[in-house]
Amino acid sequence: MKTVIDKLTKQYDLWVGYKEIEDGYKYLVICKKKVKGGIRYLVYWYKELDVKKIKSDIVKYGTFSPRPYKLAQPCDGSIDQTAFALFINFCRAKNINPEEFYQKTYQDEGHKEIDCDFILRLADWEGVEYPELWDKKAYEGMLESLTEINYHSLVGALESLNLWMD
Repeated sequence: MKTVIDKLTKQYDLWVGYKEIEDGYKYLVICKKKVKGGIRYLVYWYKELDVKKIKSDIVKYGTFSPRPYKLAQPCDGSIDQTAFALFINFCRAKNINPEEFYQKTYQDEGHKEIDCDFILRLADWEGVEYPELWDKKAYEGMLESLTEINYHSLVGALESLNLWMD
């Protein structure tokens, strides 16, 4: 899929990809808008690219997600960046290189490299609540957050570190 728009503004995070598919839809839109108490997000296929319509649709049809994102908040389809930012924050607090840890965990699955600075920037834009102290409770909340976004292998790799043994 070819990226047509990838723009982050004060109010919107808008990504649009272009692809021809059988039913004629060509533009995949992933859009988030800041609103009071959270964000609204919309993932939808459009036949034509019309940014005004997208901005109108996100207000009308977008799903609300509370922010700041908190540890172990249930998945609603919009939390990937914020949950992953918790992993990055945790790794850095524990002197673990998050990029290397991620690559080692998924080396056999062909995952691409991660851009931690980009992920943190998006998560901070959305709103994420980082724990003041990475204790066992915060660590378990982060594992729950990663499980919510289906990063089960990453959770297993983190658990194998045995950072908090009972």
